[in-house]
Amino acid sequence: MATSSISPSALRRDEAKALIRLYYQQLTKGCGQDDCDNDSCASNKRFKGDQLTTDEAAAKAIVLLKNQSKLCIPTEANGYKVGNPLPVTKPEPVENEIKYITPVQESGGKGTPTSEVGVIYTKNGAKPAHEPFLTEEEIVRLISKDDGADSPDYSELTTLIYSVFSSPEALNKSFLLPSAEGLSDQITVDVESVRRSYKYIHDLEVERVQNSFLHAIQNYCNNFEQQCKRGTSPILHFLNHCVIVFENPLLHSPEYIEHAFPKFLQALSLLPIESELNLINWFASYPPEKLLEFVNNLNQVITVTLVLSENRKRSVHSYPAIVAAAKGMKIFYLANLVASVKAGKCRPGGTYDRLMRTSRLALLQQRLGVNPNDIIEPLIQFDEFINEELNNMINIFTDYESLFRSQFSFFAYPYLLTPANKVEKLLLDNKTAMLQERRRILLNALIHGQQLMELPVLLLRIDRNNIVNETLTHLEAICEDAPDDLRKQLRVKFNGEDGIDEGGVQKEFFQLIIEELFNPEIGMFIYDEEQRHYWFNPTSFESEGQFMLIGLLLGLAIYNNVILDVHFPMVVYRKLVGCNIVFEDLYSSHLQIAQSLQSLLEYSGDDVEETFGLTFQVTYSDVFGDLQSCNLKENGDTIPVTKANLKVYVELYTEWLLNKSIEVQFKAFKKGFDLVIRGTSLVELFRPEEVELLVCGSKDFDFDALESSTSYDGGFSREHPVISNFWDIVHSFTDQQKRQLLQFVTGSDKVPVGGLSKLKLLIVKNGPDSDRLPTAHTCFNALMICEYSSKAKLEERLLKAITHAKGFGML
Repeated sequence: MATSSISPSALRRDEAKALIRLYYQQLTKGCGQDDCDNDSCASNKRFKGDQLTTDEAAAKAIVLLKNQSKLCIPTEANGYKVGNPLPVTKPEPVENEIKYITPVQESGGKGTPTSEVGVIYTKNGAKPAHEPFLTEEEIVRLISKDDGADSPDYSELTTLIYSVFSSPEALNKSFLLPSAEGLSDQITVDVESVRRSYKYIHDLEVERVQNSFLHAIQNYCNNFEQQCKRGTSPILHFLNHCVIVFENPLLHSPEYIEHAFPKFLQALSLLPIESELNLINWFASYPPEKLLEFVNNLNQVITVTLVLSENRKRSVHSYPAIVAAAKGMKIFYLANLVASVKAGKCRPGGTYDRLMRTSRLALLQQRLGVNPNDIIEPLIQFDEFINEELNNMINIFTDYESLFRSQFSFFAYPYLLTPANKVEKLLLDNKTAMLQERRRILLNALIHGQQLMELPVLLLRIDRNNIVNETLTHLEAICEDAPDDLRKQLRVKFNGEDGIDEGGVQKEFFQLIIEELFNPEIGMFIYDEEQRHYWFNPTSFESEGQFMLIGLLLGLAIYNNVILDVHFPMVVYRKLVGCNIVFEDLYSSHLQIAQSLQSLLEYSGDDVEETFGLTFQVTYSDVFGDLQSCNLKENGDTIPVTKANLKVYVELYTEWLLNKSIEVQFKAFKKGFDLVIRGTSLVELFRPEEVELLVCGSKDFDFDALESSTSYDGGFSREHPVISNFWDIVHSFTDQQKRQLLQFVTGSDKVPVGGLSKLKLLIVKNGPDSDRLPTAHTCFNALMICEYSSKAKLEERLLKAITHAKGFGML
């Protein structure tokens, strides 16, 4: 079996494009060899991609190129050869060719453009009696006309396609619905007719006809861009042409992705907001699988641009194609939200007033009345909009600076970003706020001639043995006298201890106080053994201040980038960001009750009252185990639950359980959280699921990623025998031992957002062979180990250190 292996890094752009095409043909047509053993070739009998759509095959081809996958050498009979890319040529002019003339061309390339925009002219300069347009019937007629010839060249069809697809005006008049009367600011295109027409033309497999689309769209983009920049043309509001171009099934092909499609997206980004709203609402009516195709096409533009880049150090902001694709993605992101709302997969209400009103995305969301936090189950999963290749290439600091210079920034399009990059943005926001506060205090001291006795930080001096009460006293005073101090950099000092807080002491502080506050004996929270999370105790005797303290701690942990060992159900994070609760939220907090209520809703009989004997009153146990009752509505104990009012009963029960029964406790908790978080970009950037990641860390326990990102100092290197032994030992650890190692080295056994590669572990040589135990500087994620003489000794010393060490004083 003959194969070839080619490195993308050594390719010129045209060669890379050719290879993408070859991988695509390999996936769709195969190499033609009966004994093919390539798992990524359609000729392999074990091939599992026979159900791939054209878009999926194109995306897979890009992945194969990036991974330097095996490329089959096909048989001659299968119609393609390695190194022979599909040529792209401009359509040859014919006798009566019609061409699209721009206003500048019409005026001779200088002077004031004429008032007529985008007029269609014949080759001899005469204006035709009627501006050309396309219909499905005309395409079928022209194809049938040439099919009868001995050597059909479809020249008339090619000319018409090039003319119409060069002109936004002509496209707007093409493929109209029968009910459409002239031009309208509403979209009136017959999409099914467009799709059939594209299929007729595509099935011809005539290169000249296919290329007429490619070059016409490039010409179209130039004219459309001119009109958009002038802003006076009514064509901006006639969007049939945009829909027709998006329906082109060849948009995913390399020729389109590198030139025509990005140019179209750049023109699309110039649309006024009203036109964008029309497009969003139009595409919201598409089935999810079709919307996903568009999203994949845009992601392919980004990926191919990066793969074909000859300079991997070039800023992603400098690629017009990537910027245009990022902006264009918002059309389908918002269409997904609108479609999800129409499908009933949303919760009532919203938190639109908390969004950054100056961003284009936020303005569109407000006009559409949608918010990602209110979507219960999106038709297209939010992860589909994230391009990992792009996120790996984004320079966070450059992007952050661009945001504040009112330049393009990926941070303005959070749906494109991984949670790890969102965290970076939030941390930069927080550090910027800390620095500004520090500068303000220093400047004020200089102006008034005061001596600054200590750094302007939020310093907590705490007695380890009275950690809850002293922390509460300190923070209550700060909240009352100087709440802005909560956004200073946190520093913790344990009374009588020498530890200097460079991050390690505050990690231990959070660990200790969280353990105490969530102690079941205190009774602030109820622990669910089955779901392994805590819920607010509605009958707790603890003060509101204690619950506010926990909210403050959550906010301070996020603000200072500390991960907590906190286990709340998802509904808590939804409530924190301002979502209104719905019945589905019960599944995350009270699984058994949710299942019982769902069974009640699904009961088909009419004898609900007789069978279940329920009233609009609920009972629950207080802290002493005594039963208490509460009416869900006035005189609820006398109102039976019937088939007619069953849904109301479930809604009121859900509202009582998740809101009213814990109203006092949660209100205090959220108040503390908001005191720290208000004014930050948390709600704007993060969905509730991502806020949970911020608080609790990632669940991706990948020690291979930790090994790959670890650096060494003091004489150690990746190849050193001690380091080799170290990783062999660590990879053999149980999960519990791995968590102990993380706790020992970093002060927390939690995984940061983005995975263990974000920890940036440092292993330092701590002298020659010795009986000393390994030590750690948790502030810097640094592990110090001796050059132990054997693997067995290293393992024994390391296990002893991580299983017996506790407390900052040991480090």
